[in-house]
Parts: sequence; C-alpha cells; structure tokens
Amino acid sequence: MGGTLFMVKPQPPEVLIYSIQQAIESINEGKVSYPMKDGEALNDMHFRVLSDKLQQKIQELERTNEELRDFVHIISHDFQEPLRKISIFSHRLDGHKNGLGEKGLFFLDRLQRSAIRMQDLFNDLAGYLKVVSTNTKTIQTVNLEDIIQKVLIDLEIPLTETKGKVEVESISTVQADPFQMRGLFQNLIANALKYHQKDNPPLIKIRGQNSPENNGFYEIRVQDNGIGFDEIYKSRIFKPFERLHREGEYKGTGMGLTLCKKIVERHGGSIKVESKTNEGTTFIINFPTDHK
Repeated sequence: MGGTLFMVKPQPPEVLIYSIQQAIESINEGKVSYPMKDGEALNDMHFRVLSDKLQQKIQELERTNEELRDFVHIISHDFQEPLRKISIFSHRLDGHKNGLGEKGLFFLDRLQRSAIRMQDLFNDLAGYLKVVSTNTKTIQTVNLEDIIQKVLIDLEIPLTETKGKVEVESISTVQADPFQMRGLFQNLIANALKYHQKDNPPLIKIRGQNSPENNGFYEIRVQDNGIGFDEIYKSRIFKPFERLHREGEYKGTGMGLTLCKKIVERHGGSIKVESKTNEGTTFIINFPTDHK
C-alpha cells in the first residue's frame, strides 16, 4: 500500500521497534494516510529525509574543519611558545660550557637536537593540517614551470651544496591551487636532494604529458638518481611520520610525502612511486585536466 515512514539507518533497536509498534497502531486505528498513486508524496518524503541527512553531514564537516583550524592555531602558536623558550635557554648555556663537564655537554647537545626536531615536527604537522582543513577554493590555471622555478630559488642552498641539477621538460599548466603546488614540488625536489648518492650529484628530471593510461588526466613524473629503496616499502612512505632510515642518517620528520599525497588527492588526483635500491626513485602524479 506504500510507506508511512522513512528511517535512516542505523537506528537503535528500541527506536525501530517503537516505530513499528506506532505504525501497527495507526493501521488498527485507521489513521494511515496512503501516498498518492503516482508516488509523488512518497518521493517527497524520501527527499526530505535525505536532505535532512545531507544537511547534518555538512554541519558535521563544518564543525570538524573548524576544530582542525583551531588545532592548527594551537600547534602554530601555543605549543611552540614553550618550545621556543627551551631552545633559547638551552642555547644560552653554550656560554657556560666549561662548567658543564662531559656529561653536561652531552645532555645539552641532546636537548638542543630534540628541541630542533620537535620544532620541525610542529611545523610539518601544522602544514599538513592546514592543507587538510582548507578548501581548495583558489583553483586556477597554474603554470607549473613557474612554480618549479620559484621552488628552485628556495632550494638554492641544498642545490649548491649537493651540486644538484634539475631538468624540466614539456611541463604544462594544470587547474590547481598555486600555494599547494609549490608545497608539492618543494617537498618532492627537497626529498630527491636529501636522498642522493654520496659520490653522485643528484639529477632530478621533471616531465609532463597527457596520461597514457588515464583518459582526462595529466601525468607528471619526478625522477631522481638517488639511493632509492626496496619497493616492499612502497605502502609505508606516504604514511605520517614514516621513515625508512635512522634519524641520524637523514634529517626530516617523515611528513613531507604525506603532505604531497594529501595535496594531490585534494585536487582529485593520485600519486604513486617506483623505486629501486641505488637506482633512484620516480614519483608519478596524475592531475585531472578538468577540475570540478
């Protein structure tokens, strides 16, 4: 005869049982109003239920984003203030090293190193949360070659120190957030410079093309000749704070590639990696050509 009530699952058992009892009582008392034969009333009721549910989800997402923004503010300011004090006072002890003794110097060095690492963790986590909690509202036509050239200026010191070289070929424009694109290439290029082979200057090749496999996507390859890694670890490198090397070997917090993955996904794209030990690493990024 038609539905008299829509319920969005999941519902507690007692609510379901109560609703069934009320429906039975309504039928027995002849209070049931059946929908129109063409189903219009039934469809209207269904639409209202779905609209209400969607509105609830939107409100939940808005609350979550607001909480993330508050958390980013706390990390960027409140948490870092006592850390700055620790760093300042520990460096003031440098002027009193003669009175610290061997153990005191060891503990001071560990304290200063830990403060620097914690500062880096806060900065990387704040950067990640900023991407997560910010809508990509500034989508525009972005010239990737210009973005990469600006990144290379920022990375002038590590490029000079490692005698690194970056070759850019056939790179085009994409519809994207320019700030996040800068963060993407900053992390990928810095990563390639950091994990270079000791006796072999880093060579980074960046090439773009329409994706040969995915119709409607633009493919970007960032290839290096660095130390690489065994591909059994492919599933780990994009995880937060994940590192494949001991802390003393290479600096970093393990958040750079996590941030890259989040940036690409927020643009509706995908990122994957191919690598071999001592033969280098290639990151393959696919961006949709028509961003909606």
